Amino acid sequence: MSATCWATCLTSESSDTNLSVLLDFNSSRYLFNCGEGTTRAMLQRRKGFRKIKAIFTSGIDTDRSSGLPGLLMCSADSNTTKLDVFGPKGLEHFIASTRSYNIRETLSLNTREISEESVSPIYVDENLSVFSVPLAPNSPSAALLTSETLKRKRPNDEASLQLNKKVKLDEDLKNTADITSTSDESSTKDSTLPSSLVTDSAVQRRRQVISHIFPGRFAHSHSQLMSTQLDRRDRGSFLINEPLPRMEKKVYSLSYIVLGAQLRGKFDVAKAKMLGLKNGPIRARLARGETVVTEEGRTITPDMILGPAPRPEAVIFIDCPSPDYIPSLESSKSFKNFQTGGDYLVHCIFHLAGSKVLEDARYKKWLTSFGENVYHLVAGPDISSDRICFTSTAYMQLRLSHLDPDMFQVPKCHSPPVISAGIGEKTISLRHNDYIPLRPAGPPISLADEDPIDLFHLAVQNGGNHNASSILNPTVIKTFDRVRRQIAEESAVKILQPGNDVRVTPLGTSSAMTSKYRNVSSILVQIPNSGGILLDCGEGTFGQLCRHFGSKVSDALLDIRCIFISHLHGDHHIGLSKLLSRRRKMKPTTPVYLVANEPTILYLQEYSDLEDLGFGDPIAGVRLIYSEYVHWNKRVTIQKYKDRPLEWTELQSSQSAMRDLTSSMNLLSMETVDVWHRGSCFGFIIKNAEGWSLVYSGDTRPSNNLIRAGRDATLLIHEATLADDQTELAALKAHSTIGQAIDVAKKMRAKNVLLTHFSNRFPKTPQLATSGAADPTHPTVAIAFDHVTVSIGDMWKLSRYLPAIEQSFIDSEDPEDEGFSVELAADS
Repeated sequence: MSATCWATCLTSESSDTNLSVLLDFNSSRYLFNCGEGTTRAMLQRRKGFRKIKAIFTSGIDTDRSSGLPGLLMCSADSNTTKLDVFGPKGLEHFIASTRSYNIRETLSLNTREISEESVSPIYVDENLSVFSVPLAPNSPSAALLTSETLKRKRPNDEASLQLNKKVKLDEDLKNTADITSTSDESSTKDSTLPSSLVTDSAVQRRRQVISHIFPGRFAHSHSQLMSTQLDRRDRGSFLINEPLPRMEKKVYSLSYIVLGAQLRGKFDVAKAKMLGLKNGPIRARLARGETVVTEEGRTITPDMILGPAPRPEAVIFIDCPSPDYIPSLESSKSFKNFQTGGDYLVHCIFHLAGSKVLEDARYKKWLTSFGENVYHLVAGPDISSDRICFTSTAYMQLRLSHLDPDMFQVPKCHSPPVISAGIGEKTISLRHNDYIPLRPAGPPISLADEDPIDLFHLAVQNGGNHNASSILNPTVIKTFDRVRRQIAEESAVKILQPGNDVRVTPLGTSSAMTSKYRNVSSILVQIPNSGGILLDCGEGTFGQLCRHFGSKVSDALLDIRCIFISHLHGDHHIGLSKLLSRRRKMKPTTPVYLVANEPTILYLQEYSDLEDLGFGDPIAGVRLIYSEYVHWNKRVTIQKYKDRPLEWTELQSSQSAMRDLTSSMNLLSMETVDVWHRGSCFGFIIKNAEGWSLVYSGDTRPSNNLIRAGRDATLLIHEATLADDQTELAALKAHSTIGQAIDVAKKMRAKNVLLTHFSNRFPKTPQLATSGAADPTHPTVAIAFDHVTVSIGDMWKLSRYLPAIEQSFIDSEDPEDEGFSVELAADS
């Protein structure tokens, strides 16, 4: 490996992260696996995206690659122009399925699916060569998933998506696709539906889609030719709107061998003197491996002056999901040259080990074949500690828990497990931010206990979860005490109102991309004796649920009866595939109802070819409700679709499902309302027979539709992306300022408004001063924070707590917070 090189465990296995390793050279980076939270970890560690040259995934599922769409968007937005991505079969299907929300015309993406073991490297550059090793389970029944679990249901199934019709994008989204679309591949428009194409055409179709959404900065000759053969709008519409060919999922994992560039031997000064070579350019050229000719006409080759080259160094990444994969590992010929007595020197092996793998005698024996000097760095569900990764927000919660422990709960984590005995002294359980020097080689270094960014674990060790004075200064403690006394006095005169016991837990409150203190959009609403409603589901939502509910996360997830996705932008739905996958593994007995627009449903339906999300199972899986068909203005909806038989059938199916949902949750109604954003976007109106109502804005400029549909709301949850001095930018981005959101609440006559979806320009709290929040005619105005849990009846408390919260933030000020990640922000 050339120059200085090291590996960093960005994230290990935990409740809210999966193993992701960054190989770092002076000028380049290489990422191995990209689960949810990888982008957030890179932002927290201030690891730039621009140096990443290649990404290698060991599997296409929600543990190993579901963070890929978000990372690709951040890479493109940070001016990365070219990326290579490698993975098993299904990689191209996965990336192509993101086409409706992941268009980045400045990024050129090269994908390669690996299915066979080969002696040739799959990737080579000046720093390294990478070899792939597919591992398959030895159970024939597990090697191919094609039927009931992953099969897309046919159009005549009641609860399925109508895949044989084109997805109807609204004109705004179509126009966006037209503006940002070119393709490197030539094609002709074909009336044959892609779902019926043969395999070769299916592969070509997926690659055309990827080329269309990641074409690179400059148009290639094929793209220029296409513009003369086929109208760009027609091509963009065809590539974006038509369903992908169906994917037959083969079950296997990829392991990788990374071989460093060959180093030259040491320059032998004595030999140089014997050959009469003086200090100067000739010696320098020989040291670089060049052949030279002296002034006397003698030819001197590098081997005459350089010592023997050291053995090439290697790092190995193993993904063994279960003991069923061990025979494939043992029989692979690719590892022979790296085991004891081989041609290459292995410094360390990263092991992503499934349940019971490390306990297996066959695996232990295979490990010993690499010799006693190799470091084995292991991670897995039965191995890794559940250490908090996103410590900045955890530390914030820890401090605020001394203000109100019920409202501000400390993130949950379980005790670390013990690694199985008998697998060598150099076996280490990986933790977030572990550092492994590769050149020059050295032992792994755990930075977890000396991490300057991590104030949380140090505070807990010092008793900060029990003793406020150990982490709060006297000024903050006095402010907390004063605010609590004021609230106690005010509580005595509060009157019980309908809906007071409805609990709201923001799981993500950042706009566009994650930040140091906030995850992307998601809010959990829990209605006593009725169930939960999840409003949007950005990347990392399942992990946020795990940290919030701990060992009770299964109960919390299965209690969610409805998931509403406001629109297609990735920061509002990328986490849904993992959440549905986890729910499916919990063996639910009742369905979850998904309210979303057509492009979002199509994306999830296509992804379900790769992983079972519960589509096609109306009893315990996902029941679909199209946002367009449960609109609050029923008269307009009926007029729009009554003469379109296919849509009319879907309308009736969606409305029937909505009636079942509202009945099961004892609600009066749940309806969508179209709001003012770029592309199709909906708000959501929930009404209860007891007289309370909740309105969720989604992403929008101030919307009269929302005001009319949500009149007299008990709680309005409204986006407040930008500050009041940024009205022009808000209009351009189709978002709202803080003051505009409060004005909407006033016009709606809402009793409470919870502001969320804040720009990264506000690291901790946005400024309410210019919004007139102190005006007594305003509704109660509260600011959402990740993991705060507040009932509607206590929304006023969250509002009163704001001065104390701000004082806590001032006391814990981080100079790096100013402008954190703003350079990468690209508001959706």
